[in-house]
Amino acid sequence: MFVVSRPSRHFLADEVDKLVRNFELLRPYKQDSSAKFEQAKTDLVDIMKRLRLQHDKDQETVEQLRRRLIGLVTSKLRAQANRDFELCDFFDADHQDSSIRRDKLNAELRKMGEDIAKMSGLLTEE
Repeated sequence: MFVVSRPSRHFLADEVDKLVRNFELLRPYKQDSSAKFEQAKTDLVDIMKRLRLQHDKDQETVEQLRRRLIGLVTSKLRAQANRDFELCDFFDADHQDSSIRRDKLNAELRKMGEDIAKMSGLLTEE
């Protein structure tokens, strides 16, 4: 069975969507309910900080995976030269798993960047 996955969103996506909706709903009433509006604004700033921290961590992990993938290719070439095909299969499987993980993280990083830009835009409109 072949499963097509939808584009990855990061683990904070639902919280981001909720806070953005709340902020957008309160924006027209910012004079009337300034305490609620200010709290919504603070919540957006806080989630942006969390997203940026997670983005940096994930970016570091992607870089580690990139280096790992290079090492796996090198190791596989050595195993091929030694005609150790069982080890080649192991390196192939590890390479595939690492590639999938890297690609998933890259997709999440793109979505995080989009969410950060969206929230920055909302906050600068004020």
